[in-house]
Amino acid sequence: MASSSNSPQLDAWITRNQNKAKVEELTTYEMYDILAQLESVWFDDKTPDRFHVNKTVSNILCRHLQNAPNPYSLTIFLLENSKDFLTFKTTSLSFFVLKELDKWLNLPQNRNRIDKARLLNEEIRTHVYKVTAGKNFTYFDMAVKVYEMNHKGNDYFVPLVRYNIDNQKFKEASVAITKLRLQRHFKINDVIIPLLLQDKVNLLENYVIGQPDQQREVVQMLDNLCDRSTSIEDFINNSGVELTSVKRGQLNRKTLSKLAVRLMKLYEIPANLCPNITNARGLGAIKYLLYKRYIEMSMGSGSWEEMVLTAVGDNDYLKEQLVEQLMCYNDLQEAVKWTKNFRLPDSKIPLSVLEAREKFSQQLTDEAGCSTTGDEEENWDSQTLSDKDMSVFYHQLVIPLDHITMVDSRDSLEKCSKRLSVPGSVIGIDSEWKPTMGTEKSGISIMQLAVHDHIFLLDMMTLIKTLSREEISYFIQLVFCNEETVKLGYGFDADLHMVVKSLPYLKDILLCMKRFVDIEGVSSLVLKRNSDNVMLDESKLEDEDEDRSDAAQEPVAKVVTSFSKSEEKGLSELVRQCFGKPLCKNEQMSNWERRPLRQEQIVYAS
Repeated sequence: MASSSNSPQLDAWITRNQNKAKVEELTTYEMYDILAQLESVWFDDKTPDRFHVNKTVSNILCRHLQNAPNPYSLTIFLLENSKDFLTFKTTSLSFFVLKELDKWLNLPQNRNRIDKARLLNEEIRTHVYKVTAGKNFTYFDMAVKVYEMNHKGNDYFVPLVRYNIDNQKFKEASVAITKLRLQRHFKINDVIIPLLLQDKVNLLENYVIGQPDQQREVVQMLDNLCDRSTSIEDFINNSGVELTSVKRGQLNRKTLSKLAVRLMKLYEIPANLCPNITNARGLGAIKYLLYKRYIEMSMGSGSWEEMVLTAVGDNDYLKEQLVEQLMCYNDLQEAVKWTKNFRLPDSKIPLSVLEAREKFSQQLTDEAGCSTTGDEEENWDSQTLSDKDMSVFYHQLVIPLDHITMVDSRDSLEKCSKRLSVPGSVIGIDSEWKPTMGTEKSGISIMQLAVHDHIFLLDMMTLIKTLSREEISYFIQLVFCNEETVKLGYGFDADLHMVVKSLPYLKDILLCMKRFVDIEGVSSLVLKRNSDNVMLDESKLEDEDEDRSDAAQEPVAKVVTSFSKSEEKGLSELVRQCFGKPLCKNEQMSNWERRPLRQEQIVYAS
């Protein structure tokens, strides 16, 4: 007797044929007819109004998409057979069709009606990849989005991408891998190294977005290339990349180091994973600080010590390098001081520094015992002026210290707001941040806001932690967007960049600043007008310092000669021409993240 229900084999056959019926396609003739309708409007020279053309084509296409058994296959047929398809332009009919499908699919009435799981299969997605990959990137990006090609389990694209790699088409391969999220299937030498050798850094950065393991691998590879013992030429020859496409001009340690440092900051890679770069950048920072201290003489003792500690950190190599570099500047006393601060073992200290240490120790012993030698000991500071001695040559702060307020709480910010919002006020604005040393990041630390009788130093580090976004935004808007006050700054673009970098949500507010004057532009008129003026007469300086002994006058003259060349520029030169003396910049490069600030920092900021 026959069974009352179908057999499993029969059920499966019915299901397969029902599914076939559901995905029945339009005939080729029908799809060509639809294409002809679209092209007759799109390429009609008699209708120059593109808005009207786009609207008409959109209506025709949406009507056919609504009736098509599979809108996805219809769209790929239309774009592939359009007469302008091979241009791969975003202004083409084929690209317009792709965009319209995206819009149509996102209409509320179509979201639930379209069975994507059934209509979108490996075959159609593979076909879309073949006709759009490696062409216009925007075109391919849209195709990936519309056909949802970056879905889980899209490993079937891997052989297609490897075909590009085998044919040295690394640019196309990297874009496909990035868009399809296939990075886990490829090693660093498949795509990343070829991109680096061809100087396609932007593609490389996009490739490793969201891939922390590969980010570390890239930065560590760059760190290895920055090692002096690594042969970059051997690296190139072993890469498998055609030598004719290698951009050798960018493959030097300086360029690679800069790239690595930027990526370390971007991806927050710990410095200990990149010892070569960390040491090289740290040594560069030390040399720069030494130049500022000994050649420009533009760093005070407090800022010098702070920034040295920042540059060196806990790095034993950099501690030893600092001592050796100080020897190059013949400052053995400073070298001895840092060997003690760092507690360096004798085996790591140069012989000349060890001898100087013994000499200074003996000198201190003799002084403590009130004993003297036949000859006077050499005074190591005889040619050095203290920060206090140097101050006489610079323009001084005229506002008393008790008229300087550190704003670090909600209450003090409210008082600051009331004073700065007084109509008719002129507000001077500046900001400070800790200079970056090596691979560390930095953000805004202090914002200075001054009126004629008071100065407010905003502790931005503390305020950011204690106040809400809304409270900070309200204050910034009150100050910068107030039409009843005038704001003055000098070269304020860099300050604005740092503010927005630290607090991105303030960008829109700062774009709406009212009544702001950047003195840098105005100062060029003053400097040009006074370009023929006689420089400040050294005799006036001598008159001001009549109490100084003759012995002290000689080094003073030397100092004036040296700092006049480096300080007479920018705002400092403008101040000199207006008030007779330049600004002292000794605290500019200091640790502005240090709390509490030293008095010298407070005065400099004010």
